[in-house]
Order: sequence, then structure tokens, then C-alpha cells
Amino acid sequence: MKFDSFASDTAASIAASLAVATFLALWAIQRRRRSLRSPVALSVRQQISKTWRLTVADTEFLQHQVPPQVTAISRTPDDEPPYVALYRWFARFTPYDVERSAITVDIENTTDAAFQIRSIEIEKISEGRPLDAVSIGYPGGGASRVTAVLVNLDESDPIAREITYGDGVETIAIRPYFEDHVIDLKPGEIHLLKIVGETLLGRYRWSASLRISSPSWKNDKVLPLGEILRTSAIPEVPYGRDLAWSWFDGPEGARLRDISDLS
Repeated sequence: MKFDSFASDTAASIAASLAVATFLALWAIQRRRRSLRSPVALSVRQQISKTWRLTVADTEFLQHQVPPQVTAISRTPDDEPPYVALYRWFARFTPYDVERSAITVDIENTTDAAFQIRSIEIEKISEGRPLDAVSIGYPGGGASRVTAVLVNLDESDPIAREITYGDGVETIAIRPYFEDHVIDLKPGEIHLLKIVGETLLGRYRWSASLRISSPSWKNDKVLPLGEILRTSAIPEVPYGRDLAWSWFDGPEGARLRDISDLS
């Protein structure tokens, strides 16, 4: 009896020890997973204006016919609007946005602690003078009022400044945005940020990153936003060809036309 009791107690003790060890192992694995998980969920996309303008190095693209399905005006709700679909078709020829490019970023705090976006950092590659061979435009109506952050790509170290624009009126703050602001995100909170890069002098490939910090972190974290954008200033000399897509001529008549023919 005593032996049976001892054996039973030993088995119970071993089972309890195994349960504790299993719990601790699972807890450690879960904690490690949390530590490795990114503190932020990002959704980054290029912002394409209803009134866009591109420039390319040569007129080779004119040898390619724009597919009718790209230029259709009547589209299903799940499809891209015509001005976006047409922009993406011309993107096959590696164009540069004229003067401005923009991205929108959905930022979600996926951690259990609040953090702050402390700055926006820009990496750029200067690619020489603005392109002047040909420009392509998609004329449109007025812009919606929105507040965003703008960086001047012509600066040696581009700094984000607040920009408000719409209805033909635009204001750019003189002081850097993050001298007077921080963007706080509580756990589970989502924030929408728009970043616009502008050049009046040169031609650039560029990308942006967010620097974020939290009292619960030892060091700041830098989050690359991924999108590589191309932006070229308006050249001092006239474009060799200055074209616009005449969507207002209807589905059958829409085509590239010289801007001089539209006036």
C-alpha cells in the first residue's frame, strides 16, 4: 500500500511538473513570437490624382496602342477608375510624375503599447536634369481638400512639412512638421498619412521610411514604406511633345492629342 501510494504521488508530481514545464515553454514561445512580430501593420499605395501628368524619355510608347478595355469609361465598382487604369498602363514605359508623386500609408498599431511616429526619412537618387522629350496628361476637375505631408526633393536632406490643398488654394508650412507635431497611435488604432514628394529643379527616384518610438522600446524603429517613386521637374525648355488624353471625347474618340490642338 505504501509503495502504491508513493508511486501514485510520484506520478502526480511528475505530471504536475510536466504541465508547468509545458505551460512555461508555450508562454516563452508566445512571448518570443510577440517580440518578433512587427509593431505596425502597413498598407502603402501610390496616390494617383484625377488630374495627373507624366513625362517619359522618348516617344517609343506611341507605337503601342492603348487597349480599349483600359480606356473604358463605364466600369464595374471593383475595377479601377479610368484615370488610374490609364496611368498604370503608361507606367509600363517607366515614366516620371511631373513635379509631384504621392503615397498614402495606413498605419495600424498591432502591439499592446502606444507608440509615436517621430519623423519621416527620405532616401533619394538624383538622376540629372528633368526629362523634356514628351509629357502625357490626364485633364480633370478640382481636387478634394486634404491635409498631407510634403517633402522638397530638391533639398539635400528633405524634411517633411505640412501641406493643405484643394479648390486651387495651397499652403505649405515653413517649419518642419515634426518640430510641432507627433502622431500618436494607441493599441489597435489606425492612422492615415499622405506623403508627397515635390521637385521644381531635378529628377529623382525616392522612397520614404517612418521612424517610430515607444517608452516600452529601448531604441526607435525605422519602417521602410517600400514604394519607389519617380518624380521629374518641368524642364526649362518646352517638351518635344506635350500630349493629353482626350477622355472627354467619349469612349470611341478618346485618344492622345497634342495640347495645342485642344485650345
